[in-house]
Parts: sequence; C-alpha cells; structure tokens
Amino acid sequence: MTRTRLPIPAAAPLADFLASVAPRRAKFACAAAVLDELLPPWLLAHCEIRDTAAGRLTIRVDHPAEQFELRMRSPDLVAALRARCRLARITEIALTLI
Repeated sequence: MTRTRLPIPAAAPLADFLASVAPRRAKFACAAAVLDELLPPWLLAHCEIRDTAAGRLTIRVDHPAEQFELRMRSPDLVAALRARCRLARITEIALTLI
C-alpha cells in the first residue's frame, strides 16, 4: 500500500492568518500587563482574559467574590487600559463567571 502525500499549503494564507492574529495578541498582552500591574496576585489567580471585541474586554472569573471585586475595580481598570492600551480601544469590561 502506498501513501499519498497531501499538498503543502501555500505560505500566503498562513502569513495572512498570522497578520490577522498578531494585533489581537498585542491587545491581550497589553491588557494582561496592565492587569498584572494593578491587581493583587490573589485576584489575578482567579481571572483569565477571554476576548477583546468591540471595545469590550471580557474576563472570565472563577468565583463570585472575585467577580464582585473586579466589578468594583473596573472603572479604574478601564481608565488605565484606555491610557496604556490605545490599540485595544477598551471602553468597558465584561465579567463572566465560570
């Protein structure tokens, strides 16, 4: 039995894909750096950035108490994110509970 080789995809579609993903990674990196700086370690341990879309940073939280704490801190976080992460254009934070 002989194996047939699948054609190797052209480099252009991969390059297009990476170009479209790179700005999103930059938004996440900037937001993560701001959160690392402004939030205490015990709160960071319960948070995970899930998405940035349409000016909304979505953070998944694993406990209601930490969700409440983040909700109280969100105005200060949004102000810091808007000042330091201009590429992301974040105007609000959405919190989702696992």
